[in-house]
Amino acid sequence: MDPQFFDKETLGYFLATAYQKLKKWEELEAVLDELEKNYPDGRYVTAYPQLRESLQRRTDNSDQ
Repeated sequence: MDPQFFDKETLGYFLATAYQKLKKWEELEAVLDELEKNYPDGRYVTAYPQLRESLQRRTDNSDQ
């Protein structure tokens, strides 16, 4: 098996995307906070804004 595939950063990213798809917003926010804190220049940094946007859309939709 490829050890780069199973590093904590990758597992965190997969977990975040799974929470996004499942609409588990609190869990997504917690994992994303950790990813941004621990891997500010990581390989998935380009996905962070999209994940944050999904959290923002959830917040915006709850106001309606």
